[in-house]
Amino acid sequence: MSSTKSKRRNTPRERAPKATGRPPVDISAEMIEGMAWGGSSMEDVADALLVDVATIKRRFAPIFRKHKGEKKIGLTQSQYRSARGTPARIINGVKQDAIPPNVTAQIWLGKQWLKQSDKVETPVDEQGNEIPRQRIRVGKDWIEF
Repeated sequence: MSSTKSKRRNTPRERAPKATGRPPVDISAEMIEGMAWGGSSMEDVADALLVDVATIKRRFAPIFRKHKGEKKIGLTQSQYRSARGTPARIINGVKQDAIPPNVTAQIWLGKQWLKQSDKVETPVDEQGNEIPRQRIRVGKDWIEF
């Protein structure tokens, strides 16, 4: 008994593949670099280019990750310079005034980097009564501990 079914050929079809979905949008990496460097999010870029966020993520995630790291480093360096201040100097014959240290930036960086806190904890005993602090005099000042 012979089979009447036709045998499949293992050769690719000659027909062109069916076009499904939208045609690809031509987006240059240079344009994405500029937007990412300027601080735009993937969502903002997708909205501006009228494409889905998944398209931007799929094609350009490494660019956004690189620029996110660069922005963090630059911002950290700027905050640190602000906290330290800069001395007066002359650059290319132009005098630049000194910038005093920024105490607010110093406090913020201390809280972030050194886990400092301005929270004062008052010790209490088992009954919840406040334990008196001890004070000592150093010169004209009193120090509590």
